[in-house]
Amino acid sequence: GGGAAAGGRSAPLVRHGIYRGTVRKIMDFGAFIALEGAGSDGGQAPEGLCHVSHYVDQTPPSRNGSVFVKVLTEVARGGGRMSLSLRECDQTTGADLTPRRADGSDARKRPRADPPAHDAMLPPAT
Repeated sequence: GGGAAAGGRSAPLVRHGIYRGTVRKIMDFGAFIALEGAGSDGGQAPEGLCHVSHYVDQTPPSRNGSVFVKVLTEVARGGGRMSLSLRECDQTTGADLTPRRADGSDARKRPRADPPAHDAMLPPAT
């Protein structure tokens, strides 16, 4: 979880956080989105790229449109490149559609059983 900057306050950006943003520019490969009220100290809003593969139903967002985005990459202090997703959050409510555990694994998937011990994979001694 995490994210969802509220009010006019600046909140630090976190990986897997969901934020409201404004679509600034649309290119063939994706859309550049400025995150509102997040991570900026009164300066320009931080911006990230939503690749076309992370659009909702492969539909590009509207330029200057307001959207919810999920931050997919680790966020470096002082900016840096951010990868964003539109399809991983509900565009009406901002709800996280792919919640993740604190360890980064997908919460919707069941944990796999431990692999067999190494000895169990060896042929029997003759």
